[in-house]
Amino acid sequence: MSIHFSAVCDRSGNIVHVVFISLGQKMVRKLGDLISGDVSEIIERARFEGAVFGMERKLTLNGNPCKIAGVYDRDHTLIICADSSKEITDYYSILKGMGSSDLGDDSFDQGIYDQITSLNNELINAQRELAKINSRYSRDIERLGLTLANIGSGVIVLDGDSKIELINEAAKTILGADKNVIGSPCEDIYRILSDDVSSDSGKKSSDGGSIMPARKKLKTLDGKELYIIDSINPLGTDGKVIAFQDITPLEELQDNLWRSNELLRLMSKVIRHDVLNHLTVVNGYIQIADPESESKILNKAMTAAVKAEEIIRQMKEMEGMVMSKGELKSYNLREIVTKVMEGHALDWSIEGDSSVLADPAVYSVLENLVSNAIRHGGTDRMDFNISADNGHVILKVIDQGTGIPDSIKGRLFQEGFSFGNAANTGLGLYLARMVTLRYGGDISVEDNKPHGAVFILRFRAPIQISP
Repeated sequence: MSIHFSAVCDRSGNIVHVVFISLGQKMVRKLGDLISGDVSEIIERARFEGAVFGMERKLTLNGNPCKIAGVYDRDHTLIICADSSKEITDYYSILKGMGSSDLGDDSFDQGIYDQITSLNNELINAQRELAKINSRYSRDIERLGLTLANIGSGVIVLDGDSKIELINEAAKTILGADKNVIGSPCEDIYRILSDDVSSDSGKKSSDGGSIMPARKKLKTLDGKELYIIDSINPLGTDGKVIAFQDITPLEELQDNLWRSNELLRLMSKVIRHDVLNHLTVVNGYIQIADPESESKILNKAMTAAVKAEEIIRQMKEMEGMVMSKGELKSYNLREIVTKVMEGHALDWSIEGDSSVLADPAVYSVLENLVSNAIRHGGTDRMDFNISADNGHVILKVIDQGTGIPDSIKGRLFQEGFSFGNAANTGLGLYLARMVTLRYGGDISVEDNKPHGAVFILRFRAPIQISP
């Protein structure tokens, strides 16, 4: 309640008694010291009408507009000044309730005045305290807004009906929300595809309240699939707060780490087993060699040494795959094919041109396919075809060799699988598939007509940025 003052005046406008004043003026004798304009009009109207409410005046102290009421009784008029007529009415009701409607000179007991003054002071103190609380609340809201705007985690606040009450910019960015989603059902925006199956994720914390971070798969509004971790906490009686982070880059890094460890395991296996076996053969033949059969035995030793050398060459290619940091860049397929074919003396052709997301290991993949076609298939020609397919790039590696039997096509890319007289470690095509999977693509094989094989490599195309 914003009461500026209340005072009892005589017919001339002299102040007989000040009930309450909040204007900072201590010594006032006339009503004109408090309000501007014709004060006699107020007193006269109150005298003839008994009471008058809602008259407009201005405060003498600061010129602010105010509302005036006058209540007449036995040659005295109670003047009440406030910001609004309602506040005056409420204040006068309090006075009447305290038995002070009689305004005669002898009827204004000092105790009542003191009670009214105390009540007004309490109201003013309450207003000041409320203003402080509102100020603190506004500052807290501002700090919360700044915090939510600057953290990298997504935050969604839900009401009791699981509708969105608040969402920060990080959440909008992660979820691909480019429009206002306030009031939308949570499940329409926060679309979980699958929950993590780990033992601890999604369980309640030890205090029984918040939910432990859970690893989940989420589909954004623009169609992307992301891995996230989230936690869900109760808010008030029926609301919820969801905090979540995009961990897709971490998942990709973890996947690349697993593939690198797998390749290191294969390298260790080959070095320990295959190379050691061939070197043992070399050592054995040399030890039993004699002058009469030296040429034949040494030829066998040389063959074993050549195989060991080929395995070591493959290990060098594998090392290139393992040492890749997983950072994919744009590579031109036509340039890669040209570079690989410079090391082979046979006819070849290429159609199409495109760039793909890859790393240096892509050269080893193409080299392996071409070498296999020559060594195992006996081809005397290679053809390459580059085409686009719905955001991907397709490279077909076509040979004119003996082809690949249908009976082994299903096992061709398995670890350690090999066939034919020229079979080696059985890792080349397995590694080729591992690399293409790391690129976000794949590799498959089909027959060439009338003979030969076609290896089909699928790559992701680089994102085109408009100028």
